[in-house]
Amino acid sequence: MPNKYALIIGNANYEDERLPSLRTPGTDARDLADVLRAKTIGGFTKVETLIDKPEKTLRLAIARFCSERALNDSILLYFSGHGVKDSHGRLYFAVKDTDRDFLSATAITAAFVTEQLNNCNSRTQILLLDCCYSGAFARAKSAEGGSVGTAANFQVPGYGRVTLTASDATEYAWEGDQGIGEVKPSIFTRYLVEGMETGEADVRGQGEISTDDLYQYANRQVLRSGSKQRPMRFADDQQGEIIIAKNPRPVAVEVQAESHKPVQIQLIGKNGRCFAGTSFRVDNTSQTYYQSPYFLENRGRLQPIPPPRNPPHMDLSNVLEKSGLKAIEAARTITFHVVGDTGAAREKGSQNVDVVANMMAADVRAGGLRAPAFFFHLGDLIFFFAENKYYYDQFYAPFQDYDRPIFAVPGNHDGMVYDPATPTLSSFLRNFCAPRAIRAADAGEHTRSVMTQPGPYFTLDAPFVSIIGLYSNVVEGTGGVIRSRDRKAPVGDAQFKFLVAELKRLKPAREAGKRAVIVGVHHPPFLGRGPKSEPRPLSADIDQACKKAGLWPDAVLSSHWHLYQRCTRTVGKRQIPYIIAGTGGYGVKPVQGGSFALPYKAHDFTVENMAVELGYLTVTVDMSIASTQLIIAFNSPRLGHAIDKVTIDLLTSTVKSIQPDSPPAPKTPKAARSSPVPRLGLESASRTMRSNGPSRRPGA
Repeated sequence: MPNKYALIIGNANYEDERLPSLRTPGTDARDLADVLRAKTIGGFTKVETLIDKPEKTLRLAIARFCSERALNDSILLYFSGHGVKDSHGRLYFAVKDTDRDFLSATAITAAFVTEQLNNCNSRTQILLLDCCYSGAFARAKSAEGGSVGTAANFQVPGYGRVTLTASDATEYAWEGDQGIGEVKPSIFTRYLVEGMETGEADVRGQGEISTDDLYQYANRQVLRSGSKQRPMRFADDQQGEIIIAKNPRPVAVEVQAESHKPVQIQLIGKNGRCFAGTSFRVDNTSQTYYQSPYFLENRGRLQPIPPPRNPPHMDLSNVLEKSGLKAIEAARTITFHVVGDTGAAREKGSQNVDVVANMMAADVRAGGLRAPAFFFHLGDLIFFFAENKYYYDQFYAPFQDYDRPIFAVPGNHDGMVYDPATPTLSSFLRNFCAPRAIRAADAGEHTRSVMTQPGPYFTLDAPFVSIIGLYSNVVEGTGGVIRSRDRKAPVGDAQFKFLVAELKRLKPAREAGKRAVIVGVHHPPFLGRGPKSEPRPLSADIDQACKKAGLWPDAVLSSHWHLYQRCTRTVGKRQIPYIIAGTGGYGVKPVQGGSFALPYKAHDFTVENMAVELGYLTVTVDMSIASTQLIIAFNSPRLGHAIDKVTIDLLTSTVKSIQPDSPPAPKTPKAARSSPVPRLGLESASRTMRSNGPSRRPGA
């Protein structure tokens, strides 16, 4: 069994009066050492603790600690105290005899620590930094809020080093020779110790705690405490999980029938991003806004679209750490969730959203190569008029246990305006198009970070797939709009030109068979309501862009109508699934029309299947076999498994197979906010489309 060694350094008291004393480093260091020594928790072979020691003693201790280790040893180096940057941006750890005027001679440089770790034979290294980073400049300049560049200071040419820090921002700043701002005790180490000592950091119930588990636990606890600290995690070519402790109170779990354990992919938010974290707070009364004079006057008018930042596309690697993405790339398979219309305006409706969100969260917890990497939302996150105060109930609380990033395009309700004082899309931009990933102000006690999409329309590039997300504006009927030919309308050709440009950008990779291309938009380009159904003008605009770029998407996904409908469109020799999934929880209902046996043809579409059922899509791009394929399944929480599935051959761009998943999946684990799955008495996966009368407009 490999040996584990730890060197714990705490500095609370300083001879230089300009370095304020700290209250917790000594206690924190001793508590951490005790947990690491405990045989039922850390089980470390040797733990050395040094409190308030001079620079020379510590420098020698670090060098000796690293030089004595063997290849299979695991090491942990911990530092608590002041961190200081000089005028050249170099990071130092201040110790007992540090003189702030002579940092290079009296403090421990980050470069020295990095050099010792790089020269160490150990290939499993954990670096914990609970530092009150004091300032970006040693003299005369205030650097409050400046980053100390933890990742840049601790790059490693090898692999297997994980760095966890209390924060990457300065806790207080220097102005001249005086410290400004209050020096507050760090709570980061407290939660590291708590997570291991109680076993609460073993969030997956595996009986052991990895560095990723410990970071997620400490990060959530720090944020929930209301502290301004923002813990960070950096991984340098991490291979697999690095286990730091055992759960002293393991939870007994039912033995699974499978003879093998599924491959786990750890997807960790990059640069401190959080995804998962309670009850419904306030019913949304904005339905009354339908009677506001401004809305009544402007209900049929398009709203202006804020342009995206450049470039108008983002990569999944900007959001997730590369360690998890490497596992996806190695498997040559990626899976993600898609659905729209998850908003619920009242407590009663929120139960439906929970049913869907809980099953999606269960997919995440199940792990394996087919666990979702992210969720792409097709719009209408909030009903009826999107306001900041409703994001908690309708988005953050239902998806509190969904520990994956969520991207979105707005739906008509996300952009609808009832008062000229509230600009269109303002709440959506605040929560999904933020300039940087900070804790969402509208999330209450939940820890999800805001998303940093370039704009309301954008492209998400992930391994093996790109999703072009379009914003179809605020029209409540079936016809969305991505451009307007009316010169008086506040919508021009910018989004249409974006679509053409993105299709052209992705064409070489698609033709080389390296990725699938999917278009996601809130309003359906086509809705099957019988054999005489015609595509909407939105479909013509998308077609024109595809012809201009010379590339057709592999699938078109939409929502808006609160049902599931799958059509196959024939374009030359190509077969393209057009799928509506407005089934995220607001409520489901059939469309107006007569009774038509499925399948039936309408224009160049074949309406293959329909379900008036709550549910969501699981989309998989599988490049692991010779015949690369795109698989789209519709999952029903009421039935507990997929009830419709289509497979597209990406080499021939044709439908390869259509089949439901007949055997029920294992029972969905109960989530923290779960409620019994209601028997809603809804039509499910029917092969006949029936009319139930006119649809209720506020739900569209």
